[in-house]
Amino acid sequence: MTGLPDGLATRNLRQAHSEATCLPNSSGYCNCPLESAPLETCDVVCSDVGDGRHKPLIDLDLPVKLVPSGTPGHSHLYIDKAVTFDRYVAILKALADAGIVQWGFHDATRERGYGSLRHPDRPKEATR
Repeated sequence: MTGLPDGLATRNLRQAHSEATCLPNSSGYCNCPLESAPLETCDVVCSDVGDGRHKPLIDLDLPVKLVPSGTPGHSHLYIDKAVTFDRYVAILKALADAGIVQWGFHDATRERGYGSLRHPDRPKEATR
């Protein structure tokens, strides 16, 4: 498997728990540790990267498209689900609070009343 960010934990689902001590939550999941496993044989890829830090992983249950932007190493995410403008701004605020998107993108979207991304085939021109 390729294309994954570096440093993510990989594990297998064979949980080490005992029915006497494991208390599953209302969804049936337990918080017992999963066994570490190499990427080639793992069942799951996890967000933790060590030192209490995480690289967010998000399970999207709708179509999305990730398009490289004109800036190398940057991308534009298109989510194929219509939401109200207030919800769109709330999503951007949460992502900006987490440092995932820039506050300038949030602010400009809110001020304009819509979000906009440069067409991927029309990169920014150098300013003089």
